[in-house]
Amino acid sequence: MVVAEAVDGLCRLDEKNAVDRVLVLKEHPSPYVRGSVLRYIARLHPERGFPLLIAALQDSDFIVQRSR
Repeated sequence: MVVAEAVDGLCRLDEKNAVDRVLVLKEHPSPYVRGSVLRYIARLHPERGFPLLIAALQDSDFIVQRSR
């Protein structure tokens, strides 16, 4: 939960320069972290986020599937 909150905090701060560090977490075991990565990328880098958002529809966890 701490990692997910940290990524959400970066998103709220519009910290676009952290994108490479955030994307490393896209395969994290926690669905909350994966969801926070999707929210970050969708808001701050939508041009890079579209493929990730499409792939998230196939995620095994509904938390990730419902992330926006």
